[in-house]
Amino acid sequence: MDLLDISLLSESELDIKLATDDRETHALFFTATWCDWYFKESHPEISKNCTAAQESVNSFSIQYPNIVWHGVASRLWTGDKDLSDYRKKYAITHPLEIDKSNRLFHQYLVKDLPTLILIKNNKAVLKITDFNDKEKITKLLDEH
Repeated sequence: MDLLDISLLSESELDIKLATDDRETHALFFTATWCDWYFKESHPEISKNCTAAQESVNSFSIQYPNIVWHGVASRLWTGDKDLSDYRKKYAITHPLEIDKSNRLFHQYLVKDLPTLILIKNNKAVLKITDFNDKEKITKLLDEH
């Protein structure tokens, strides 16, 4: 499935409203509620990356309070109960919403799960898809 296929945009679903033009630094964390368990057997490296990513974002959201954190979950196989279960499983405290219209995934050209995008002045300045080296990510976040 191509996440960028324009036909995958849903005109009937509301967009997630994010004001990223407010002079704040925003971190958009794109994930899926099933990323960790779905790939566990077939692609264990992806599964581990998904788990490491969510755990890292949880700690980064505390470590970097000057960044506005937003979790953006894929709409695929995900409803409100799935999101609630995922939030509890990982003890997520930052905002997390389902991208029901798929517009944010499309707007930021997200092809890999998970993906972290740092936004400054309404422009993407950093994109991370590998969460295996937390020290490297910390250094990148410190630079921005």
